Amino acid sequence: MVYIALLRLLNAIAMTSRLAARALIPDLSDAFLKNLMTLPMEWNERTDFSVFQVATYILDFYSTLGRYGLGAAIVSTGHEVFRNLSSLVAGTQLSPAPTLTPLPLDDARVRDFIEAWLQLHEVWIACAINPHNTTPEHDLLWSHVVAWQWSDALLDLRKRMMDAQGLNKNPGQQARLGLWASWWRVWSKWLEGCRINQPDGVDSEIERWIRQFPSSWTDGGTERKLLEDSISQLVLHHDTVTEGHQQCARACHAALLLLIETQKGDILMSLAHPISDVMGSVMEETYWRQIRDSCSSKDHDIRQWTNLVVVALRCLHRIDGTKAAKATAAAATTTLETKAILSQEYELLDRLVPGDEMLASELIASILQTTLRPKEFTDLTTLNKEDEIWRASGGPAKILMPLYRYALWPREQRFVGPFVPHPTALKMTTTLLPLSQSPHEPSSDADTTNTRLGSQSSASDAKEASVATATGIELPQRHKGDWIVAPLDVILRSGSTHKRLFKTLPSDWNASETDVVRCLLMLLFRRRVKMCRAQMESTCMKVFMLEHHDHTVNPNEV
Repeated sequence: MVYIALLRLLNAIAMTSRLAARALIPDLSDAFLKNLMTLPMEWNERTDFSVFQVATYILDFYSTLGRYGLGAAIVSTGHEVFRNLSSLVAGTQLSPAPTLTPLPLDDARVRDFIEAWLQLHEVWIACAINPHNTTPEHDLLWSHVVAWQWSDALLDLRKRMMDAQGLNKNPGQQARLGLWASWWRVWSKWLEGCRINQPDGVDSEIERWIRQFPSSWTDGGTERKLLEDSISQLVLHHDTVTEGHQQCARACHAALLLLIETQKGDILMSLAHPISDVMGSVMEETYWRQIRDSCSSKDHDIRQWTNLVVVALRCLHRIDGTKAAKATAAAATTTLETKAILSQEYELLDRLVPGDEMLASELIASILQTTLRPKEFTDLTTLNKEDEIWRASGGPAKILMPLYRYALWPREQRFVGPFVPHPTALKMTTTLLPLSQSPHEPSSDADTTNTRLGSQSSASDAKEASVATATGIELPQRHKGDWIVAPLDVILRSGSTHKRLFKTLPSDWNASETDVVRCLLMLLFRRRVKMCRAQMESTCMKVFMLEHHDHTVNPNEV
């Protein structure tokens, strides 16, 4: 138990910062491989499965390193060890002796071990998708994971899980739900990697997945029923949000991620109503307050729920697009479903927390794409589809989106890793611990950064950090709709605090301040969130400052 406590401490230290994680690699990462080598590759009913608890925390530690893009070379140096672990988890290459049995999936310690193995492979697959974002670069290549046949091990494990599900449907089903969630997520990440690095092979991987259990996602199928049961639990309103609800949210999120990656529109279409129901239920104000309170008191990550709703919105966008493509008349106008989704996107932006910046970027891009189209402004005589604003710099969405993306993470010194491992985020991630902060309390990010790192930052550095926070998009937002005018704040400081802005802009971005302001006013005209009078007055004054080339006034004083 002392050893487990030490491993938990090391993992907690690694999560605090990239600097701390990197310092732990030389002495510990390779040493832990020796411990994994001691796992029994043959077992019987008398085997002490507590040894898998230590292995679980070791795999968690490797996962934490991988979320920064660090330590990916471990899988190469310890290839033989991890190959044996894959055989152990998948239940392949076992001794034919009659006394030996596969690892029991109903044992909590074994289940935790397999979940840790799945989560580690999800992280390593994210590292392999774009090896330029690992540190050092090219520590893990996509050709490596293909050669090591990780997909075969994953499908073998799925067969074991299906067999266990069929033999024992009710007892322990809630506990096994976490195992299914981990499997769905890693397989969706695998398909994402195939789509990027071997597009010719992704269809064959999807076919292998379908062919293994053809009816699993059809009406009444095993995996589909797991998803539908989880949705039913979340749609029912309860007085409190229990551990069971957390597991159901995790399962729903993972299953929807998988269905999006498989691009099986027929399955999504058949689940349109359940997906819409779970999104509406979770977004309901009272239920969301219960979710937030439960996550605060029980140390759960509320980003599980924000990610669930964003993925549900992604599914509804895909479903709505399929409907619009099939309908001849509906293609010319925005559908009612699209307008409802747009309102939900505005609402969800107000509920995101630190670490959800990539989700915010996705939601804002969707809002711009839906809102800033010529057909949405046919009632304005001064704007029509022939107007130059739709052609300038690629259109309004292309003009604004780079500024919004920059405003979401204006400082390189602080980026919280996303809830789901993402290839783009690996090198940017500086911590895995989002700041816990009330939406109505002033940010003290600069002070906490100095305290955490123990540095003696100069007054100018502290001032720059403070201004960057004030002129960026801060999650959670203090007031609804604050994010809309963020591009104004950025270009007001583009010559001083935000010098890094010009390094982040696309090479073909050549919009003027007039283009930015004009597009922003169009978005404000079609916004779906109420903004108070003070916000609108502040926005008008910032436009006035730009018009008179006054970039020296502090935006906080406006």
